[in-house]
Amino acid sequence: MKRSGGSWRRLTAAQRCTMDKVTRAWRGAVDQGHAEAQQNMGTMYHRGEGAPPNFKDALMWYRKTADQGLVEAQYNMGTTYNKGEGGPQSNKEVEFWFRKAAGQGNANAQYNMGIMYNQGQGLTQSFKEALVWFRKAADQ
Repeated sequence: MKRSGGSWRRLTAAQRCTMDKVTRAWRGAVDQGHAEAQQNMGTMYHRGEGAPPNFKDALMWYRKTADQGLVEAQYNMGTTYNKGEGGPQSNKEVEFWFRKAAGQGNANAQYNMGIMYNQGQGLTQSFKEALVWFRKAADQ
């Protein structure tokens, strides 16, 4: 993976060398299908850490990981589609991924489901349903 720009510019030469080693180690785990390493790769592309920011590549890695059931990646899929990063904004996709992550107990996804119901974002507006989701998030 080519290093450039992003937040690595602020690192010392020794820190960049360490991050290059970490990136190579992640790449090995990524190539072996390790879900958390793939999630980290998506985050690196999303944030532009160790690679130029690339929302399409971030979305690709998040999807691979989300399909393996990693709740953090499912939540990231929801936020990425909500912002229209890496593809068109899609309330249907936002709901799908937030609901998956929320079902696994992710408080952020539960809160966002509450927001969607509260605002009627891609769903029929329901303050009652919003309250259910807000309570689930708060109970975490």
